[in-house]
Amino acid sequence: MCSNYFGKYEVDLEELKIKINNLQDKYKDWQRILIEPATMNDARLYSVETRLNEEEEMRIREYEYVRDLLKKLLYSLEQVNMHSIDSKGLASALN
Repeated sequence: MCSNYFGKYEVDLEELKIKINNLQDKYKDWQRILIEPATMNDARLYSVETRLNEEEEMRIREYEYVRDLLKKLLYSLEQVNMHSIDSKGLASALN
């Protein structure tokens, strides 16, 4: 009885060794398979973050440009308004 058990145990053990070797051969590059996509994902994330930061900075510059342009326009309109008021006031004073 014991000899049958140990005989079967040895056969099962040899089968398991073969299966383990097959699995190790199949997944010997598991580190590269798991690590490389993480590196690729990090690179993609960095690329997206960089583009997002560049776009944000560009929008801030555009906003500042439009703000300065509007300030200049308002100043010009005020100067024209003041000039027309001055010329009207001068014309009425002369009459």
